[in-house]
Amino acid sequence: MEHVSKILLRAALALFLSSAGITQGQTVLGSPPTIVSATGRTLVTPLGYRIVPVSAQMERAPGSVAAWIVPSRLGVRELQTAYALGLYRAGAWSAGAEVGSLTMDRYTETSLTTFGCVELSDQLTAGLALGYTMARARGFATEHLLTINAQMVFLLDSLTAIGVAGSNIGQTRRAGAQSGSVSQFRIGASRAVASGLLFDLDLVFPLQTASGMAAALRWDAAEFLLLRVAYATVPKSLEASVRLAAIEQFAVLATVHYHLALGASPTIGIAYRW
Repeated sequence: MEHVSKILLRAALALFLSSAGITQGQTVLGSPPTIVSATGRTLVTPLGYRIVPVSAQMERAPGSVAAWIVPSRLGVRELQTAYALGLYRAGAWSAGAEVGSLTMDRYTETSLTTFGCVELSDQLTAGLALGYTMARARGFATEHLLTINAQMVFLLDSLTAIGVAGSNIGQTRRAGAQSGSVSQFRIGASRAVASGLLFDLDLVFPLQTASGMAAALRWDAAEFLLLRVAYATVPKSLEASVRLAAIEQFAVLATVHYHLALGASPTIGIAYRW
């Protein structure tokens, strides 16, 4: 069993740490995979703040902290990771940070992302996220991943918004070499189709790979219960999320991301707002 575990882990890391994996946004580095939208308006958990930071401005409370665990990433049980996030919101701007850590005999990983956004006008909000991840796997060179994720959201009216987001703008350093600048670009629209029901639709343009689309639906089922489902074609994946706030200041967060080729990445956590 130990021998099989090593083989599976090495195979997974070889795939995740490849340039193709990073280009497609499904790298093991930094944080579990998640389906985001260009506007970020349908998110119900903070997993996507590192990619679409403007979504942090939708938090209603001035301050919040969250912690969550990932029992396995993309079907690999050995990749159990813990994360923590802090967010402060003051009127027209918000800022926060996310840290993650994984330590095991054959693989260690540490990540840090800082993000923020500002309302430039009543209609326009811009956000920026800076991230660094270091990963070491036995038999592989140490990976240093630097990312810059930028986003702009424009409100057309009280029901409709359009957004543009660029992911992994910057550079990826791989064992002394440099590759890549912008790995993914998306443009999309969000619309409130009914009371408590939001729909997102994006066109996704990864560089050097096939383009695709992503769609998400958020339902504010009750003041204490938010639900979201999402689907993406690049890569093909499904996602379901829930935010349950049975106690006013506390919320339980849960997400299951399923990559149709690589497997599931579940997360579960808790958030506190004040």
